[in-house]
This record gives sequence, structure tokens and C-alpha cells, in this order.
Amino acid sequence: MEEDISTFLRDDSIGRNSFLNILMNLLSNMPSPSTVALNGKWGSGKTIIAKQLEWIGEQKKTEVFPNIDREVVDEFKKQFIPYYYNAWKNDYFGDALQPLLFSFTSDVLAEENFRLECFKDALSGFKVADFIKNITCGLIDFNACEKESTIEQMTKEFITSSERYNAMSSFFDEVVGGSGKKLLFIVDELDRCNPEFAIKTLECIKHFCNNKNLVFLLPVNNEQLAHTVCRFYGERFSGANYLNRFYDYAFTLGTIDVEDYMNVKLASATNVESGIAYALGMTMREINRYALALSIVQGYITGISVCQSSLERFCRSFIVPLAVAISIARPSESASFNNGTNSKVIEEIIRGHTVPTELTMVLDNIFRNGEFITHKVDDDGYEDELLTITQKWYRNALLNTDYDPYLNRESLRSVISLVSSHSVIESKENEEG
Repeated sequence: MEEDISTFLRDDSIGRNSFLNILMNLLSNMPSPSTVALNGKWGSGKTIIAKQLEWIGEQKKTEVFPNIDREVVDEFKKQFIPYYYNAWKNDYFGDALQPLLFSFTSDVLAEENFRLECFKDALSGFKVADFIKNITCGLIDFNACEKESTIEQMTKEFITSSERYNAMSSFFDEVVGGSGKKLLFIVDELDRCNPEFAIKTLECIKHFCNNKNLVFLLPVNNEQLAHTVCRFYGERFSGANYLNRFYDYAFTLGTIDVEDYMNVKLASATNVESGIAYALGMTMREINRYALALSIVQGYITGISVCQSSLERFCRSFIVPLAVAISIARPSESASFNNGTNSKVIEEIIRGHTVPTELTMVLDNIFRNGEFITHKVDDDGYEDELLTITQKWYRNALLNTDYDPYLNRESLRSVISLVSSHSVIESKENEEG
């Protein structure tokens, strides 16, 4: 991820620098305190944008990036200290404020672990642990921390909301205000949190972090977060109206050019593999998983020789990559495809208007070499014949053991099953929005 963040900025390989330029400019010109929503679908690259903002803010020297004005970067760095917080990793805590504040202080301010020079200057002359304890009225006490301590044990509850608000206000006045900059507090993955924690975090931001030195940026899937709100308050509750109470501004992150992103992540992929990803409309996150899964079966896929049958080549170059892609982009259809009973996706790919010509040309080459296709590419009946043969071979590959004795179906099924399982497991372990 870290390498991708800087590479995407320097190459603008996914065409997002123009949006980032606009976003930094808008952030630099909006009043504080403010809460800004960066809305986008899951897998659209919101986390990459958030991490890029943090990365830019941490660089001592200003780099020149394609499609980003140097003056915009300079002004953004002059005004903001970006800090990235993953709410989803903390949603097992009962109090949303404790992990949010503790994460910030432990990552950025903890003694002997200053991450940002501006905070060193702001806090020079203070013993940081004592300073944080005093201004938070004991909410955070680093002196009392032990290695075995949990965040809950390290903190004390305030008696009233008023005391908590005053302590938070003092904290940000002293720590952030002393830096001469504003804190861009990026709270990511709220739409993945359990409903209660997501609501508590939003309300914590609104009620306790209303400080002139703060701007909150929330990369969210607004549609999903609205559903989360409804699960907490009831299905008849308007999640969208509720969220509008918290946002001062809202921007929508548009979709990327999937083909451009595939050229980056699937540079070594075949036309079939990249064509499948394009035809299925994979998101950035799905393409990342797809590239990883393909690397696992690369030996099987590329082990194609001229001596093998056309059906064997068809399975290696088309069926396996498609099975992998379906397990990632459409997991609910994976089992039926893998057992040979779901050929609808093949029709969707061949008849789809978004499918690259290269994909169908590869299939045409396999079938024509085996003299199984009679129409020419430009004939009216070509698409129908190509679809019929492709679906027939798909069923034969997975169901008909007598059709081609040279095809090792057990090996084929093992490869599909293994990679499909890996793709599902990997996707659960590496969710990032």
C-alpha cells in the first residue's frame, strides 16, 4: 500500500491526481471546524486518497506531481497536519472517544515517539505524558500504562459531558493550536464498523471535537453508512437525513478508469485476464485481489503447450482466470460456476458491450485452430456461434468426463477450488476502502 501511494502520485497512473488537487484546494479554503464526507463505493479508492493526503503532509520537501499544482500542495502542508485513523480496527471498544484520542496521542504525541516535528516545537518544555494527562483531566495517563494495559484500563471516564467537552477543547487548543496548523483528522472505514460504534464515533466527532483547530475528513460509502444508521435506529429511520446533520460538506469520488488501473496492477496479465476484469467491472480493491490470485495460478495458466488439446488450452487460459475473477467480484455465483452449472456470466461477457475485443479474439483463435468455429468474425451469426461453443466447452470441461480424455479434470477442479477459496479468505483479511 505504501509503495502504491507514492507511485500513484508520481505517475498519476490511475488518473486521480486532478481530483486530489481539487480536494486539497477545497480543504485549504474551508473554515474550521468542519466535517467533510468523501463519498465513494467500496473499493473505489477512498483509502488511497486518504493515505495520499497523510503521505503528502508528512513529507519535508514538496514534490512536483503530475496534474497537481505545487502551490496547492504548499498551501495544504502549510495549513494541515493530516492524521489517519482506522475506526474499523477499534470498533470493539465501548467508548468511541477513547480509542480515537488514544490512537492519535500514542501515534503522534507519545514521549520519545514524536512523529511530526511541528508537535515537538509546540510541546517543547513539557513532559509530554504529564501534559496530556493534565489537559485531558486524566482521560489519558501514559505514566500509568503498562505493556499489558488496554485502552480501557489506561483511561478514566468523565463524570459529565460538559467536562469531557471542555477537556477535549483544551487538548486540541494546546496541542494542535500550538503547532500553528490545523489537524486534518481522517476517520476511515466508518461504514464497516458495527452500527453502535459508527454512531458513537459520529456523535463523538460532532459533540466533543468541535474545535477551530480541527477538520474531519470521513471517507465513507454513504449508502452503506445510511444502512448502518437504519440498523441501529430502525428501518423506518432516515439514515441519509441523519448523516446530513454531521456533514458540513460532502464530495463524491468518481470511478477510476478500470482499464488504466488494470494496466498498472495487471501489467503481466494476458488479454483474457484483463478482459475478464474489465467485463466484470471490478473495483480497485477487487483488481488488487485478482492480481494476487492470478500470481498463484500463473504456473498452471502458462503451462500451455501446442501439444495440448484445444479444450485444455481453453480451460487454462479462460476457465481458470474467470473462476478466480467470479470468486472475487461475484462470490455468490462462484459455487455454481465452479460446478459447471452457471454459464450466464459467459453470455454476459461475450454479449457485453464493455468486453475488450482481445478477449473474444483469443477464444476465436482457440476454437478456430481446432476447426470448431465456422463463421467469420464479421458474420451476423459469429457472436451466437462463439457463445454457443464457449458455453458448451465450459460445461464439457467441468461435467463431461468422456468429452476429452486428455483433460485432467481433477487438476482443473483442484486449481479452481484452491484459488477460489484463497480469494475469499484473502478478501476478508485485507478489506480496505
